[in-house]
Amino acid sequence: MTEAIIKEELALHIFSGLAARAAYLVSRPRIDSGTDLIIDRHVKLPFRNNFTEGGRMLCFQLKTTTEKQVAEKDGKLAYDLRAKNFDDLIFRKNAWLAYPKDISPLMLILLVLPNDPAQWLQVNWTSRTCTLNGLFYWYFPDELAAYSDNSDEQRIFIPLDNLVGLDFFDLAFNLFHKS
Repeated sequence: MTEAIIKEELALHIFSGLAARAAYLVSRPRIDSGTDLIIDRHVKLPFRNNFTEGGRMLCFQLKTTTEKQVAEKDGKLAYDLRAKNFDDLIFRKNAWLAYPKDISPLMLILLVLPNDPAQWLQVNWTSRTCTLNGLFYWYFPDELAAYSDNSDEQRIFIPLDNLVGLDFFDLAFNLFHKS
């Protein structure tokens, strides 16, 4: 496998695992049109201890990079995203702002790994641990962000506080699907 495929697989599976651990359902679209994963709340039904999908989804575009391909400045992480991927985020942001009950927003999840591939994922049999040596960050364009004028890449700035942990999923749902 290429490094690019390995990075993509790590991001998909580890992010999916985090969502599952936070009690969210995860699905992957059959056709790649810019959305890599979809998550939905798992809702308890009021009878027979059954659960079902909540019907309010969030869509995610996942990207993986290494530390040498990002820069930290003024509390933000600078990352060069393909212009097409950036424009996908803008389109969905604009559609969600116009029709918040009809459109699911698309968020970017960026996994930043160490430069050395041997450090990406480590397994320690003695301590029974499996460690991902990287951090996930989330990004959603602000209301004023517009389509890219660039043909290749668009630099984005992600606040360093936009870390993905188990609490991220509730935060994201509450941000986009206000009750």
